[in-house]
Amino acid sequence: MRWDRAAGVTDQGRRLPDPKTDATHRQLRVDGRTREYLLHRPTAPGGRTRPLVIAFHGRGSTASYLREQSRLDEDARARGMLIAYPEGLGKLWGAGTRATGRRPDPDLDVRFTKALIAELVRTERADPKRVYVVGFSNGGSMALRVAAQSPELLAGAAAVSGELPTGDAAVKPTGPVPLMIIYGAADRVRPLAGMPHPSPAPAGEEPVTPTMSARDSAAARSRPRAGRPPRPRRRPKRVTTAPCGVSRPPERPSSSSSCTTRGMPGRARASSRRRASGPPAPR
Repeated sequence: MRWDRAAGVTDQGRRLPDPKTDATHRQLRVDGRTREYLLHRPTAPGGRTRPLVIAFHGRGSTASYLREQSRLDEDARARGMLIAYPEGLGKLWGAGTRATGRRPDPDLDVRFTKALIAELVRTERADPKRVYVVGFSNGGSMALRVAAQSPELLAGAAAVSGELPTGDAAVKPTGPVPLMIIYGAADRVRPLAGMPHPSPAPAGEEPVTPTMSARDSAAARSRPRAGRPPRPRRRPKRVTTAPCGVSRPPERPSSSSSCTTRGMPGRARASSRRRASGPPAPR
């Protein structure tokens, strides 16, 4: 079941997408719940299948806020990609496997993601061999969880300020997936070293999920079945800074292609980044 919420309505009562936003609000029934997401479509019609990116917002945030801050639509238009921005229950994601009082079924969001991929493959000609998950903060941890538990569905994953859950919420990788983790060394909200014992959440809110370090998150995703895990690769020390604030090796200067992490909220050198108007991004 799909639902478009937009500015115009036809004489039959069917809602039309707003051309100013170039995205539509949709609904999908999963596990007896109505789940919502924003969908960006390529503007040019095409008969071929398209790459699909599922983008998870941070804790306390929304799909529309992530869309505004990340500007992923700009790259999607240039590359003919579909971008889906799902809404988390209670503005957060069940990134870990621990059941809580407010989320007794910790696998709800994993099943929602799988159902969303299947829906867009069926209705929007998304290419099942080119499906990617990305996310920021709690959404980054959600992207890592989907990559860990359902590697057969994905061509790759990326997390910004997100780490793999650990402790009683631990997620165990079941297969290899190409992965990129982007982190700020000065991040004090979600430290580079992880949050094995996070501070209690405010009264009435979902507990904060414990996470391992960014390095261990990367190593866990690349660990072979036997033997020691390979060390995550580092960027060269000599770098140039792209306009979007993302470091690049000097041999690959900024080109006309825009950076998909441009404008992603964060603390490290935040003053040098362009931000959209609105409140500070939740984590």
